[in-house]
Amino acid sequence: KVPEGWILDKDGNPTTDPGAYFQGGSFLPMGGVVAHKGYALCFMIEVLADILSGMEFKEDKSRPWPIIDGCFMAIFNVEAFRPLVDFKKDLSSFIDWVKTSAPAEGSPGVFYPGERSNLGKLRREKEGVDIPQFIWERILNHAWEFGVSDALVPKALGPGASDHIKASGNTSSKLIMQNAQQK
Repeated sequence: KVPEGWILDKDGNPTTDPGAYFQGGSFLPMGGVVAHKGYALCFMIEVLADILSGMEFKEDKSRPWPIIDGCFMAIFNVEAFRPLVDFKKDLSSFIDWVKTSAPAEGSPGVFYPGERSNLGKLRREKEGVDIPQFIWERILNHAWEFGVSDALVPKALGPGASDHIKASGNTSSKLIMQNAQQK
C-alpha cells in the first residue's frame, strides 16, 4: 500500500494500491496532500531563486520592507542535448498524451502549465476585459481631476479602444482591446 493521496486509478479515483498506477493510473502532483515530495522541489527553488541570486532566504526584520523573493531563470540550448525538431515533436506528443487524460470529477479539464492563462488571454483579446463599475468610475474621476474628458479616456487606454467600450449592464463596463488585425 501507498499513503492516501498519492495515486489515482485509471478512472481518476484515489487509491492506496500502487498497482493501480501501472494499470493506467497516475501520481497526484507532489504526492497529494499527505506526501513530502514537494519538500525537495521547494528547497531547490529557494536555493536557486533566493540564495543563488543573493536575495534573502529568511525575513530580515531590520529592514523596513524585507525582500524575500528572488528570481531564477534557466535557459537551455536544447540542441546541446538533441535536435530541436525532435524535442518539439516529442514535447507536442507529451502534451497530447497529457491532454488525453480523463479529468477528475468536477474538473473543467486537464491543462498543461500556462494553458489556462493563455486561454484567458485569448478570451480577453476576443471578448474584452470586464471592468467593475466602481473601478471604471475611479478611472473617470481621476481623468476628470486631470482635466481629461470622458471621450479622451478610451484613447489613453490604447489605440482603437474608444471604438470598443461597451456598457454591459449597471455593474460593469466592457473594455475590448482588439488588435487592429482582428477587426
